[in-house]
Amino acid sequence: MLSDIRILVTNDDGIDSIGLRALVEKLKVLTNHILVVAPSKQMSATSHKITLHEGILLKKEEDVFKDVVAYSISGTPVDCVNMAIHLLKFKPNVIFSGVNNGLNVGTDIMYSATVASACEGINYNILGIAISCDVDHLEGMKYFDDIICYIRRTKIYKQAKVLNINIPKVAHHIQITHQGVFPFQISYIQKEDGLYYMHSVPLANTIDNDRNSDVYAINHNTISITPLTNNQTDLKLYEKWQKINI
Repeated sequence: MLSDIRILVTNDDGIDSIGLRALVEKLKVLTNHILVVAPSKQMSATSHKITLHEGILLKKEEDVFKDVVAYSISGTPVDCVNMAIHLLKFKPNVIFSGVNNGLNVGTDIMYSATVASACEGINYNILGIAISCDVDHLEGMKYFDDIICYIRRTKIYKQAKVLNINIPKVAHHIQITHQGVFPFQISYIQKEDGLYYMHSVPLANTIDNDRNSDVYAINHNTISITPLTNNQTDLKLYEKWQKINI
C-alpha cells in the first residue's frame, strides 16, 4: 500500500477484543512498524468523544501481542489516536481501527467509535481505515488480503481520507459505496437494578437503499468500501443558496 508503512491500530471493543488481535496478526504481514493503543474496556458507540475533564491511565500491555508494542488507556478510541501521536510520539501514515464486532453501515456510522477513531487521522493528514464484520466468528477476515490487494490495485488510498470497510460473512464482490440508511427502532427497558437500558431493532428492510449504498452491498454479499470525510456541510443545500446569493 505504502512504502515504509507505519501503522497505528486501535478499536472500540477494547484491548482484549478478538477482532483487534485478528487485525494485528494480518497487519504484521505488511510491516514491522505497528503500535497498538486501545481502550482498556468496551467503548462502542462513543463516536468522536474525547476525555476533557478527567485523567487518562496509560498502561503498557506486555503479553497481549507477540512482537508488537501495545498500550491500553482508560480513555476513548479517539483518545487512543491522540495519545499515540502526542504522548507516545508515534508517527503513523495509516490508522487501522477494528475489527469491530458488528457492521458499521448507514446510520450506524454516526455512533461508531471505530469509524470516529479512523476519522481522527484527518486532523493529522493520516489515512484512516475502519474495518467491521461479524467478529463472533471472524469469517469475514478471510477476505482481508483481497481487500488490501483491491485498495492497492485501485490506488483509492491515495485519494481517500477515510475508508470505512464492512465485510459480510460471505462475499462475492468488493464495491466502492456511499453511506446508506440503516434506521432502527429504539426502546428502553427497565431491569431489576431499576436502571433503563436501550434496546434497538434494525429496520433496514423498510428503506429502499440504492445499489451503490453500503447497506445494499452488505445485504447482497458484497464487501463495502465507503470513502468518508469529516466535512458535515450539506453541500447540495449550500450550493443552492450560493446560487440564490441572498
